Amino acid sequence: MIDYSNSPPGRKNHAIAIGLLEGKGVAPEVMEDLRAQRIVARRNVKNINDFKLLQLAWVFDVNYLPTLRAVQRRGYLEKLRDGLPVDADTREAYEIVRGYVARRRESGE
Repeated sequence: MIDYSNSPPGRKNHAIAIGLLEGKGVAPEVMEDLRAQRIVARRNVKNINDFKLLQLAWVFDVNYLPTLRAVQRRGYLEKLRDGLPVDADTREAYEIVRGYVARRRESGE
């Protein structure tokens, strides 16, 4: 998924994007899911940016601390972030997810 997010437009495998179109911005419902620290509901995904944030939010469903450590050590969050446009919503979304992972790691839960 990271390779898809970071590949140039002419080299993307469109089957991965499940028919979603490139779009600007992020659906408000996607941001609501992220702010609530829950998995993004598929019904809220309107464009590719939303789909990428859905993937970022998968960390909310990780139950094992060693998995969160691996996500952080391998830089997956940053790699997914780098495939997103830079705007206020995507920065906030990244900070929500990054903060969640950091808190889980610090608490040992």
